Amino acid sequence: MRASHALPRPERRSSPDRYRHFFEALCEGILILDSDSGDVVEANPFIAQMLGYTADDLASLSIWNLLAPASAVVFRPVFTRLRREGGMHRSDLCFRRNDGGTIDVELISSRSCLGEAEVIQCSVRDIGERKRMEEALGERIKELHCISRVTAILHRQQVPLATLLDEVAHALAEAWRFPGLAMTRIVLDGGTHQSDAFEETPWAMSELIEVDGHAAGRIDICYRQEPPGPGEYFLDEEYALLAWLAGEIGRAREHRRQALRFRSAIEGAPDAMVIVDDQGCINLVNAQTERLFGYAREELIGQQIEILLPEALREGHRGRRRDYAAEPSARPMGSDLDLRARRRDGSEFPVEVSLSPLESSDGSLVVSAIRDISERRRAELALKRLHRMRVMMSEVSAMIVRATDAQELLLDACRTAVEGGGFLMAWVALVDEAGEVRTAAAFGAHDDYATTASVSLDPNEKRGQGPTGRALRDACSVVVNDIAQDPCMEPWREAALARGFRSSAAVPLLRDDGVVGSINFYAGDVEVFDAEEVRLLEELAGDVAFALTSIEQRQRIDFLALHDSLTGLANRTLFVERLRQMMQSAETEGGQMALLVLDMERFKSVNDALGMVAGDDVLRIVSERLVRLAGDHEHVARLEGDRFAMVIPHIHSASDLSALVEERMWATLGEPLIRSGIELRPTARTGIALYPDDGCDAQSLLGNAEAALKKAKNGNEHYVFYAPQMNRAVHQRLSLEGRLRSAVEAREFELHYQPKLNLRTGCICGAEALLRWPTADEGLNVTHIVRLLEDTGLIQQVGRWAIEQALRDRRSWIRQGLDAPPVAVNVSVMQFRQASFVDDVAAMLSVPEWGDGRGIELEITESTLMRDLASNQAQLQRLCALGIPIAIDDFGTGYSSLSYLSRLPLSALKVDRSFVVESSVNPSAMNIVSAIVSLAKSLHLRVIAEGVDTPEQVSMLRELGCDEMQGFLFSRAVSAEAFAGLVRDNCRLSHDGKIVRDSA
Repeated sequence: MRASHALPRPERRSSPDRYRHFFEALCEGILILDSDSGDVVEANPFIAQMLGYTADDLASLSIWNLLAPASAVVFRPVFTRLRREGGMHRSDLCFRRNDGGTIDVELISSRSCLGEAEVIQCSVRDIGERKRMEEALGERIKELHCISRVTAILHRQQVPLATLLDEVAHALAEAWRFPGLAMTRIVLDGGTHQSDAFEETPWAMSELIEVDGHAAGRIDICYRQEPPGPGEYFLDEEYALLAWLAGEIGRAREHRRQALRFRSAIEGAPDAMVIVDDQGCINLVNAQTERLFGYAREELIGQQIEILLPEALREGHRGRRRDYAAEPSARPMGSDLDLRARRRDGSEFPVEVSLSPLESSDGSLVVSAIRDISERRRAELALKRLHRMRVMMSEVSAMIVRATDAQELLLDACRTAVEGGGFLMAWVALVDEAGEVRTAAAFGAHDDYATTASVSLDPNEKRGQGPTGRALRDACSVVVNDIAQDPCMEPWREAALARGFRSSAAVPLLRDDGVVGSINFYAGDVEVFDAEEVRLLEELAGDVAFALTSIEQRQRIDFLALHDSLTGLANRTLFVERLRQMMQSAETEGGQMALLVLDMERFKSVNDALGMVAGDDVLRIVSERLVRLAGDHEHVARLEGDRFAMVIPHIHSASDLSALVEERMWATLGEPLIRSGIELRPTARTGIALYPDDGCDAQSLLGNAEAALKKAKNGNEHYVFYAPQMNRAVHQRLSLEGRLRSAVEAREFELHYQPKLNLRTGCICGAEALLRWPTADEGLNVTHIVRLLEDTGLIQQVGRWAIEQALRDRRSWIRQGLDAPPVAVNVSVMQFRQASFVDDVAAMLSVPEWGDGRGIELEITESTLMRDLASNQAQLQRLCALGIPIAIDDFGTGYSSLSYLSRLPLSALKVDRSFVVESSVNPSAMNIVSAIVSLAKSLHLRVIAEGVDTPEQVSMLRELGCDEMQGFLFSRAVSAEAFAGLVRDNCRLSHDGKIVRDSA
């Protein structure tokens, strides 16, 4: 059973669309594993297709189900180490497919985070083809070793042929795919030469040994038992090898009889054959030597063997030749790993050489077989390069999934290109708003080159004709495979060559809106960037560009949550937080500051006469003037509509502030502006509150400034200070508190219930219990009542009564035979912070006549939770243990980071009604609602929208994926009896926003 902190499997629809598209379109298998159990948390379609599962099937398995038993044993310590220490690990493992087969893979695993939970992220790549290539290469190497060994054996002229054939028989047994099973027999001229315990079996192949067109013998290869695995027992290459061996033995036999056959064998060899004496003088070469080195035979005979070596290697070779003459022995191909030869034209190339000593009547000779391995080396280098590229792309893909900052992403991409891709240096060029090319990130040897290399977008300038400028301008990759020779590199050639750069590639970062930059790669060799490598680099650049877009979109959503989309100023939420910080600074410094709240005068007339576009333009200009006046954009906010707020720090007296308002503010705001041929002079009425006299916290100071503004508007004043005489309401409040205490004692409070509707079906799915005081004065709202209850300490008693009454009413509905929906009860901050709160709730749930407590949900405001997150989290965990769902009320109006949500045991988020109301006319509000819904879905929380008053709002919420709604469109809060009637009549909301009820 999983631990309680194990990561839940997220629904596939939880990721943002662009991220999901990238994840599912990735042409490489990705597994995300639970870091404790190894269970599959997420898998992309590529890995599902690779293993023959559906993504849902994989989600029910663990890594231990997928690995072959031997691979599971290998990976367990790796998994444990990753979970404990982190880092990254690469393993070659074997996976089991759904059809029972297996597949060889390369698994790159690392510890990562998904939300607040740790996971093991695995990149899975099919390496079956590489394994087969390695096996095939091993077979070829084995064949070459066999050829070399047999050649060396048969060319020992001083040893009897029968002895040599015995050695060949034993050597051939190791040349086949299953050397432990192979047996060899050579029959020649009536003699038999065989490996140990040879016997004929059905699993055999034979080849005749022909001499002068006549069969002189044969070679038999048998397996002691049936070889494992499907397919033919012997490969075509093994038949070819056997045929070659038979021919070689025939040639050796004939050579011993006729010296002329020796020359034929040399001439027919596929490699360059050179025979030298004990002084290193060339005695004989074959035609392949002439073709390979470009010399005529006559030019080589009598020359020292060193003529075929680069000059730098000749002296060392003479010493090695003397050592070899002292102890001659057969050396097969590949014994020396890094040999180079020199052609007649001076060009050099890599070779493999086999050496075979030969005793003749002319003395000791050495037969050298020289093979050009240029193509093989190029293939090996290309394979290594592509492998590094794949590793680099896999690392970049894993990095992109975690990236949250564009600068960090670009630097990590450059670092991975150098450390994983093998490049000397990589840097990213971005085009700024002014059309200038700037260095955004660089990493590697001599990365100062990126900051000093000036690049232009102008094609008429030389610095605009280089690879980076052309890539940015033409939106295509530009490769320079020889910096020393390519004329386009003239402005940067000297600096590049001095740093060891020999080739480069500039790959554009392409997005839907065009080219935003380029990634530039530098290598230390020429001709590095072929078509396949460029294609992979373009794929990597596309991934990085997509990640940049995703990061910008996430940052835009975060910005819209705290800023006004029209002016870019802070909204009320962010401004209150900034105001709090400025008040703390003022308190530390012992200074005084002023808060001004301004309402534009006659702004509605501007909208009506000139239209919304002109009105928005005026608001932007006013915001710019206020910022200029304040001297810092963080001191100004747009609270709502045409209402702004501004902080003026470090004031000395109210009279100084009055002078500032009268002399500077009106002059700055009232500067004329022309719109549609009409001169406008913006003016505003202002409410002013002083800190610390008029408020000791941000909310109260802002509230008092708004109260002063209201007084200014009512009194037709340009500005009004909040003053003590404005608190005449204190006397009224004392009277109200007395009445409130009497109401609590007389049980005058009631609970009314506002229905919640399922947005998909339109049916009632819950209710919110709302406090009502029937005998209260008209105009006294619930918020004011609750605040008074908190101030007087009566909230504990009333809050407990509210939960008990909700339990009683719901029990009553059930006794009436109704399918009573869950009821949500609001919990105040003071009630929630009481140490005995959870125990009190548990005691209420244990009362038998109130039922078992199921169906009760608690709603707590976001600001309440954020006041002491650590202790509140523990309080919520205890409520969750009682089985009580928790919903966050007024979500989106707080000022905290949204990351805390993943740590709280929540069941639902309630979108504040202000966002719902504004979403119909303000795209920013709709964007915020969409972001809240997406966030809730990613955390598996229900989303409830408050204040839904129109069918258009219902349609919008359905399209955004909201789960539930409540609002006046369907019903106000009603008494318990009236709510029971709504449930009994199956009242619901039709798809077009009309109320429907079943007939009696």
